Amino acid sequence: MRYLQVKSKIFQLYLRGLRGFFESQDVTVNKRKMRIILSLIFSLYSYGWIQHNWMKHEFDIRKQPNFLIPIWVYHARREHYIYYEQSRLARGLSTTFSYYDWDPVSQMVCYTDKQGKQKFEKSIFNRERLDIIDNALFEEIFRGEMTSEKIKRGSLLVAYELNCNNRFDLDNYLHYKPINPMDFIRGLHFQFYVQLGLTNQYRYDHFISKPDWLYEWEQWKIELNGMDRLNFFNKLIELK
Repeated sequence: MRYLQVKSKIFQLYLRGLRGFFESQDVTVNKRKMRIILSLIFSLYSYGWIQHNWMKHEFDIRKQPNFLIPIWVYHARREHYIYYEQSRLARGLSTTFSYYDWDPVSQMVCYTDKQGKQKFEKSIFNRERLDIIDNALFEEIFRGEMTSEKIKRGSLLVAYELNCNNRFDLDNYLHYKPINPMDFIRGLHFQFYVQLGLTNQYRYDHFISKPDWLYEWEQWKIELNGMDRLNFFNKLIELK
């Protein structure tokens, strides 16, 4: 009986060893597969990131700063901010941003300032302008056949160069403002109404309004970010 017990224990250890051998092999195989998959994902992400951020100029990245986020989310966010500016102007409240857009009818760039005043500018590219002649971005505009797409791109590049240091330019602000979950909700709401034709440019059903206190909080943060903070807090202390 004792011999049988020993044999039984040895047999049990043998079976446990076989089971452990196969389990460790499965784990090793799974780890290798996971490493290969993660390496492939990382390589694709790195390639896309380099192509998007290093091989393009900032002017071309502005429409979609993060290539992993759909461009319609960025487009809807920009349209919402323009709507907020127009809504506050209509109610006689202060605004924050100036912005510009391409008008396909007049073939000109339309500038809108904080007071809602619009100014149209038409760029002529049949001869090299002195203020942009040394800018490498405009080389492709001046070389080759002039097309409507080149005129549009050149005109927007001129507007970009004029406003690239303006911290109250809407596109400059949105370029570095992270996307948040509410932007996805606004984007889905915007796309739903626009794609189904439930709204048009004279209606505002495709926009989600923002409370004034939230707008003013963001406005205050932008003002604080651009001012001399040390002098600002020193003045607060002196007032107290």
